[in-house]
Amino acid sequence: MTFVNGENGKFLVLPDGVKGENTWTVGDKNAVRLVRE
Repeated sequence: MTFVNGENGKFLVLPDGVKGENTWTVGDKNAVRLVRE
């Protein structure tokens, strides 16, 4: 996983075969769960 700060914003770039599910929370914070495809 790499972090990219580009013209369009800040991004976490996931490795091949991994996707992010953005419907999660940890406590009261938004979270992204990483799942192998």
